[in-house]
Amino acid sequence: MLSLWSPPLLPSLLPRCYPRRIPLARKTRAVVRLTENFIASITPSQQRFEIWDEEVRGLTLRVTPAGKRSFYVLRRPHGGALERVYIGPWPETPLRVAREKALAVLQQLVGGRSVVAERRRLKGETTLGELWALYERHARGRKRSWSTDEGRWRKHLQPHAGVPLSKITTRTVTEWLARITATSGPGAANRVRALLSVLYNHARRHYGLELANPALAAPRHQENSRARVLRPGEIRALLDVCQARAGETAADWVLVALFTGARAGAINGLRWSEIDFEERVWHIPGERMKAGRPLSVPLCGTVMRVLQRRREAAISSEFVFPSATRRAGHVDTPREGFAALLEEASIAEHATPHDLRRTFATTAGEAGVGWGDIAALLGHSPVPGITHVYVRPSLAGLRRAVARLEAALLAAGRTGSGQLLAFPGTSDS
Repeated sequence: MLSLWSPPLLPSLLPRCYPRRIPLARKTRAVVRLTENFIASITPSQQRFEIWDEEVRGLTLRVTPAGKRSFYVLRRPHGGALERVYIGPWPETPLRVAREKALAVLQQLVGGRSVVAERRRLKGETTLGELWALYERHARGRKRSWSTDEGRWRKHLQPHAGVPLSKITTRTVTEWLARITATSGPGAANRVRALLSVLYNHARRHYGLELANPALAAPRHQENSRARVLRPGEIRALLDVCQARAGETAADWVLVALFTGARAGAINGLRWSEIDFEERVWHIPGERMKAGRPLSVPLCGTVMRVLQRRREAAISSEFVFPSATRRAGHVDTPREGFAALLEEASIAEHATPHDLRRTFATTAGEAGVGWGDIAALLGHSPVPGITHVYVRPSLAGLRRAVARLEAALLAAGRTGSGQLLAFPGTSDS
């Protein structure tokens, strides 16, 4: 690989390299039409040096002795002092993106605005709430798990929205996480820690705010993979309580979760428009699925009765489970309501709403439902191989699987009871 410090290369670049109206940094070496391959081929030197991009005047690539490569814009705003504006590291920031961001910065400088001064102001005065707003502008509508992030923000971080970033240290974050651990468990604390880190990284990469990330050094809890499945007696007790509280949001939510195996986010955002009442099918759009693929779930009689009941009592909302606090929104996962149902059912061992999905899959397996049907109902990706390309579970086959699962759950929950609501064109067995 060539070194920019080698005598044969440097003289050939010098005649065309230096911008005339821009004071050069001492260690600037050349102007080159940057490419991804050229950047990758650069050999670091014992001293830090910079290369100017020939295509975007003012964009520079800084290379450190350790080999770190970072993009900057070096320009002088009209009537102001020379400014060095950080764009981002390479290869995390591709050359194409660096040029786009550099042009945006240069446009600000042409207007006489000081980007450095603006960033210093933001760093000193920006609150956590404003940092969240920057992230929301980017993630809403693009990130499939956005509703989960939004729920964690509202529950755990929104109370601190007015705190300036300059006041948020690792110690501050550690104290927040300790309170979350005490109230919502170590898993929730780890997820909030990760969300905080995402907010800071987003501000650095997309807005150039050079903020120290206080979440990185905050302690993280060790987590073990959960294997909690409700036992038959617990299913029976939980179903009895949900039946007694039919019509209440938490009870109806739990019934839908237990008898569909759907993820919490999909149930939270369930819209009436997604339910085909005639065919008794729930069509979940791909943007609300973890795998990004749409899923059609046949609905058993228990779930249909919940939906019919909620439709008859529905307020003016597009959601099956509308929020009681937000005018045009849906509920968050009813963790507190679920805990109250467990307590009323005298279920002492800790369980989470996600354990209902695991109980669904386990009960289906014990009832003789095939693994392919279980994976299809859960929305999991098929096992890699040639055969799965040709063999796909049919909707009629999934209806039979759902009916068998419902019978197993009702047998565990209420022995000898459980009339099944027949699907169109299928038997109850």
